[in-house]
Amino acid sequence: MIDVAVEFDDDDSKTSPDSSANSVCESSVAEATDSVIVSEFDTTSEKSILEIHGLFVVADSLITTDDGRGGIRPVLSGLRKVHSVQINLWRPYIVNGSFRDYRILHQATKCFLAFSGSTLTASHALDVISEHLSNLRISYEHLGQLEKPWGFAIKRDCERIHVRSTVNFHWEEDMFSDPDLHKLLTAEYVADVIEHSINIALKSARKYRLDENAYKSMHTDFMAGIQCQATGTYRLFTFRMNSRTDANGLIEPYTIRQEIGDNKVAVLGLRRFETRAQAVYDAALAAGVSPGEKLFSFINEAIDEVRQSNIVDIDRPSVHKQFRNSALKIAQHRKADNY
Repeated sequence: MIDVAVEFDDDDSKTSPDSSANSVCESSVAEATDSVIVSEFDTTSEKSILEIHGLFVVADSLITTDDGRGGIRPVLSGLRKVHSVQINLWRPYIVNGSFRDYRILHQATKCFLAFSGSTLTASHALDVISEHLSNLRISYEHLGQLEKPWGFAIKRDCERIHVRSTVNFHWEEDMFSDPDLHKLLTAEYVADVIEHSINIALKSARKYRLDENAYKSMHTDFMAGIQCQATGTYRLFTFRMNSRTDANGLIEPYTIRQEIGDNKVAVLGLRRFETRAQAVYDAALAAGVSPGEKLFSFINEAIDEVRQSNIVDIDRPSVHKQFRNSALKIAQHRKADNY
């Protein structure tokens, strides 16, 4: 279970088969959320002032598998369901007016990804996402706009890149040195790359004639937390797996992207907890306390609640992570009870 939401900290208290992972990602955003938005709570005036300083995510770590009778059973715990992903933006290396490959790192940052579902599908998708995001290229492309037919653009390494394909063309050596070019790396563009990458990973399953059971076993949802390089704002997107039937009657998996709105909770996995998680978040904001800490307590209470049932689909270790200035760090951690 993964909880993502806006977090408000009190400045007075702080100085600054295929195995599957069933997760709940709850996300609540003050402006736009990501897996979790982390905010500072300023109590220097009579009226509390809330400021967003990042995102936070709360997660369990259980891996489950099909028990062969239509249910699930736990097999392992300690799985990391929230990952920091490197984003590298490269610019052309120009020597005497000639393009000599992409050798100069123009901008380096990070986003984070959380997942719920098949660990095999998630591992494959994360590999494709990491490969694409670590090899983004600045190019000069035909934009197809009457008022601005040509301009700077970011391209995936797997795409046709105009700068790379030109021959006997003279480029100014400082043409791609503008420090503001990193602003092309918007949250929307990063989300586009993630969506493309997940669909590329899922595309490989189409040739294996999936039936309903196979589709169910590979089902995986994702959530991405991104700091927009153009605006500095934090954004939260979910990528939920869906399916359609092609012309041959075969199941075709794909992902659907959605941006999470202000002060809303998004859940991956155990969505039966969504309403309660939202209530916990809203109550924390109303009381002027940290939503992140409250949701971390909530996820541990949910783990204890689930243990009392016959189906254990979430368990400790559990973790609360914060995403600030494009860096993902552990804020709280609770070990498994038998450690």
